[in-house]
Amino acid sequence: SGLDRGATKVGERFEERIHPDDLEAHKEAIRVALERGEKFENEFRYIRPDGEVRWLAGRGQFMKSEVGGSTRMVGLNWDITERKQFEDSLEEARRLAEAANRSKSEFVANMSHEIRTPMTAVLGYADLLAADETDKERKQYLRVIKRNGDFLLRLINDILDLSKIESGKLDVSTEAFIIQEVVEDVRAMMADRALGKQLDFQVEYELGVPEAVASDAKRLKQILVNLIGNAIKFTDVGGVKVVVRFIEGLPGQLQFDVIDTGIGVPEAHQERMFEPFSQGDASVSRRFGGTGLGLAISQRLARVLGGEITVSSEPGRGSTFRCTISAEVVSTDDSRLTSRQTPTRVTQQSELARHDGLRILVVDDRRDVRHLARHMLERSGATVTLACDGVEALAAVEAARQHDDVPFELILLDMQMPGLDGYETAQRLRSMGFEHPIIAFTADAMQGDMGRCLESGCDDYLSKPIDVGELFTLVTTYSQQLDLDRLIARRAQRRASDSRDQSMD
Repeated sequence: SGLDRGATKVGERFEERIHPDDLEAHKEAIRVALERGEKFENEFRYIRPDGEVRWLAGRGQFMKSEVGGSTRMVGLNWDITERKQFEDSLEEARRLAEAANRSKSEFVANMSHEIRTPMTAVLGYADLLAADETDKERKQYLRVIKRNGDFLLRLINDILDLSKIESGKLDVSTEAFIIQEVVEDVRAMMADRALGKQLDFQVEYELGVPEAVASDAKRLKQILVNLIGNAIKFTDVGGVKVVVRFIEGLPGQLQFDVIDTGIGVPEAHQERMFEPFSQGDASVSRRFGGTGLGLAISQRLARVLGGEITVSSEPGRGSTFRCTISAEVVSTDDSRLTSRQTPTRVTQQSELARHDGLRILVVDDRRDVRHLARHMLERSGATVTLACDGVEALAAVEAARQHDDVPFELILLDMQMPGLDGYETAQRLRSMGFEHPIIAFTADAMQGDMGRCLESGCDDYLSKPIDVGELFTLVTTYSQQLDLDRLIARRAQRRASDSRDQSMD
């Protein structure tokens, strides 16, 4: 039977020693095998006379006796306790790993919110002060605050991106875009850095590059900024050139070579360059600084986009980083096509906008963020009301609807608030009949968070820290839609009034 001697007592039936929780399943397996004339296989726990519980595997079959036609079961049981213990240890390790991964994701999401939210106030008030400051020295101080705040934000974003990629929660969006617009946008962003080091900076397009493709333009831009930024950082003499080409196939491949005349990388260090928090050589990190996250994130992003980054380099002669991503050629008439202006141009246009008379409700549990949003919006002529949580927001909307001549026309809603959070607040606002735009403020940039904002009833969202230009762009977009809705409503009322007048005549 595969058991030690003494595993059963004389006269004791084998089944009496099967664990009570396994006995019925054991009997059922035997019954089914007997009815169908099949072989019997089962795993079950067995209680030895000394009380020790062992796992057994049983296998057997039923045989009819040639004399009398009686049926008997012939088989074997053997001890599988060690195997079961090993399987249990694997399952426990898997459970602990999943729990640790969940805890890590929750920690990153919470830290993202806790850091991004105060950064909104720091960077936002620096912008407001700089706009009014006339003293050159104090204006320079504010630029230093803003520049270092932006650097801290980039570091936070890098850590968050790495965590999202490792946990499989990276938000990737496929859209059609004009290749040259994306590349030229990156060129405009990086040109000042190259100029500051007196480096030549060129972009070259090979023959056969299509006008438009479908991929994730935002992530592609992130990769190019990292690669070109590194090339400029590690190059003191000469220049940086970007070569763009397209390789036909199914799918097609969009390829970028970032070529520099910098310090180069020894072959022994090249593989380590793509590891998080590594720059291949500790002396390089001490000399040039940086976190060592840019290449690690870029490599992972390229793989998510169906490609890869490779490097060829020689110390003292420069490096070539080749980034390849999958891309589908699309027509410039594709409905998914989006024209992408540079951020600077968007901000400048947005800050010229006026929102005179627009009634806006700002909902955020952080006082600094509420008052920052109010200062920004009141400068453009909007009338702003503040609420510190979801309950206060619902009460304000209901009061405005019942007692005021003009209800709120736009709500800016923080999604992560104690008590009644933004998601539930948005759902309740829609349930009570609020039909005007709701823009979500969110510091939770994990995959699914943006979709959750829209599913709860929001029309759009802004990631913290809140960029003044992006905020004004969204408010302007929705206020223009409100103006159009009012115009349509007035025309409908006028037509209805004209119809009544004609019928009276």
